[in-house]
Amino acid sequence: MARKHDRLTVVKSLLKHVPKGEPVYLQMSTMVPLIKLSPPSKGASSVRNPVPVMIKLAKPWKRNRILLVVKDPQQSAYSVLQEDKEACTYGMFDEIISVSKLRARKGRKQLLREFDLVVVDDRVAKVLPPILGAEFYKSGKHMPVPIVVHPPSDKKKVDPVTVKKQTRLASKSTALALTDGTLGSMQVGFSDMGAEDLTENIEAVIQGIMERLGSMSRHVSGFQIKTADSASLPLN
Repeated sequence: MARKHDRLTVVKSLLKHVPKGEPVYLQMSTMVPLIKLSPPSKGASSVRNPVPVMIKLAKPWKRNRILLVVKDPQQSAYSVLQEDKEACTYGMFDEIISVSKLRARKGRKQLLREFDLVVVDDRVAKVLPPILGAEFYKSGKHMPVPIVVHPPSDKKKVDPVTVKKQTRLASKSTALALTDGTLGSMQVGFSDMGAEDLTENIEAVIQGIMERLGSMSRHVSGFQIKTADSASLPLN
């Protein structure tokens, strides 16, 4: 309880000096590259195929604009998820784009930055890093989140129920990019959320990360909070 109170004090100190509506980030410093903290497994992160670690938030904020990147052909997913007014995903996505159309789109990096959340069919997640570039994967802020879009019984079928469930889970979480650096950054809210809600998110994310890392959590050297333009304030 004392540590939470201390962290609340730090959050309040940060909020005194930043404008309203600014994204607030939790940074994690490590003694080894982040990519070495996660044990190898199917679909695990690598330098060439970075997969974010998703940590559930205590106080998630609404993601107003969501982009879904799908396998070609685009229409096969679009017709099921967006054209069918009876589908549970109808109106859920601001845009659905296939890999080939994303590759051909001018200003594609800026396009993805215009969305609050980018989710991608996990079957094509591996092909995005060469299209977007390594710079895009250095933090979890705009990093595409792989989701399963098909039911277990049929990997060729796009299932609206599965897509909705996976997208909602992603929207209630924050992403940690496992890069070859030693400083990870995760968004934990906005400066106008209030110090208490931000602190709850910070506590939930720190606990979630440490639990996910298990014995590898010994390589975590500290946590800090900041905005894009502020100094980092230590939390421990």
